[in-house]
Amino acid sequence: MDKLSEVYLKGEENQAAILLMHSFGDTNEVMSPLAELLNQAGYSVLYPTYSNHQDQNYAEIFSTPMEDYQAKAAEYYQFLKAQGHDNIVVGGLSLGGILAIDLAVQHPEVSGLISLASPMFIDLNESKIPYYMRQQLYRQLATEEGISAEDLKQADQMFETLKETFKTMNHWMDESLSKVLQLEQPVFIAQSVNDEVINMTVAERLKRAMRQAEFVDFHLYEEGTHYLTADLTLSPLAQDLIHFLGKI
Repeated sequence: MDKLSEVYLKGEENQAAILLMHSFGDTNEVMSPLAELLNQAGYSVLYPTYSNHQDQNYAEIFSTPMEDYQAKAAEYYQFLKAQGHDNIVVGGLSLGGILAIDLAVQHPEVSGLISLASPMFIDLNESKIPYYMRQQLYRQLATEEGISAEDLKQADQMFETLKETFKTMNHWMDESLSKVLQLEQPVFIAQSVNDEVINMTVAERLKRAMRQAEFVDFHLYEEGTHYLTADLTLSPLAQDLIHFLGKI
């Protein structure tokens, strides 16, 4: 497992530290380009890979409960505190955004919140996430002869497990709604209008929910996909985030 020090980019002393957490089924590679741009702007950035995602073992990924992700997010936050940071902004893409919201709920002292294409307030099992995870798993299982019947059977069993995991995440969202509505930190919300995984109305719903926030910086990008940290939206996203961070 990567040491957190190996995915920590030290910035300027007077600038905020930023925690960037990645999407479900991926690694910190999807956050790396954004982390580097923010670090170049002077910010310290931590962009870890969840320990259960290190080996891309989907059986482990699909079976990990929400509480384990929450514990890892808390560990990342405490790592930044241990580096001497008091001005910390928490954020992430998709699942990472959900975990950032949870950290903001648990730690009202965080300076700001970044939510990138986060599937808040939707039934994860009714979203397109299981479909895209199935495609990723099938690509991993495929050989020149295709996918064996035994592998397909095991895949179906794994997705039954994922369904239960997503139920726990749905339950957390239901239980946390009232606390999310009370968040006061500045919030950055972004999504692509062409997001193939999460409908852009989810971002708009989250914006309306953040009525107690000091301010909400809201962006819908005409280009790009669910992965806002990829080429088409990376540069404008980084610029908008730097502007947001400058206002905190």
